[in-house]
Formats: sequence, structure tokens, C-alpha cells
Amino acid sequence: LLDDPDFLAELDKSGSRGRKGIRIVAPGSGLRGDNVDKAYSLAEKLGVEFPREALDPDATPYTANTDEVRLALFVKALEDPEAEVLWALRGGYGVSGLLPELAKHDFSRPKLFVGYSDMTLLHLFLQAHGWQTIHGAMFWELSGSSGDDDNFRILAELLSGKRKELVY
Repeated sequence: LLDDPDFLAELDKSGSRGRKGIRIVAPGSGLRGDNVDKAYSLAEKLGVEFPREALDPDATPYTANTDEVRLALFVKALEDPEAEVLWALRGGYGVSGLLPELAKHDFSRPKLFVGYSDMTLLHLFLQAHGWQTIHGAMFWELSGSSGDDDNFRILAELLSGKRKELVY
């Protein structure tokens, strides 16, 4: 999929900055072992930002990093004027613990948030602050863990504005 020119062209049309406006965030679960390097390599190949300090394989067995680091990196993406799309790495445990501190921050520059599973709590929180969200494929699934490339094509079309709605 990362070599599909149509997929990449749609991502390049997302927001005003294309792929450069996409930030990978890891407010929940992380990765372990070789998957850590694979995730960073995937982000680099796609041309999206994913901070190296987001994943600490030794932090805890359930989250990408400590609450403090996950919160700080999410807030950094939230406050980054160049970031237009925050795309969750994975779902998983830990998001609820961030919300009390996250609620203290400025949401006056709404962005678009993408993810599902345990990110649903973050969807509801961000929607209450005026954000648009897409209950869609996680970034890590681009590694081949989902096996459904159509999910990513649809997501790219939504991000680019080519597709305005989904009908099931």
C-alpha cells in the first residue's frame, strides 16, 4: 500500500500540508521488540511525523510510554500549528488516565483525530471540544496487521476530501 500512488496522492491532499501535517500519536498501547523500529520505519517511509520518544518498550507492558510522556507528546501534537491530523498508532489501555490533565489544555485549534478501539474515549472527549474525528484504521495496521488495504484507501479519501461520507 505504501507504494500505491493513488493512496499516497490522496494522503498528499489531506489538509493544507498533506502528509507533512499528519502526526502519529501513541496515547494508548505501544509496541515491543522489532515492531518498534518497524513502526518508525513505516512512518518515515510514509513521510509522517512520529516522535522517537513515543515508544519506550521498557516503560510498561500495556502502554507506549509513561502517562507523563504520552500526555506531553499528545499535547505537543495538539499545540503544533503544523499538525492537522493526529493519527493513533494503536488503541489499547491508558487513554482514560490522560484525560484529566488533557482537559486543562487549549483546544481552540481543532484538528482531525483518527483511531478506534480504546481511542473511542478520546474521540468523545475531542468531539466535545469541537474536533472532528474518524473512527478508522490505526496507523500500525499499515504494517500489514489488518490485511484490509481498502480501509486505508477510504481513510485517505476522507482525509483528502475526495470522499465526504460513508454509507454502510
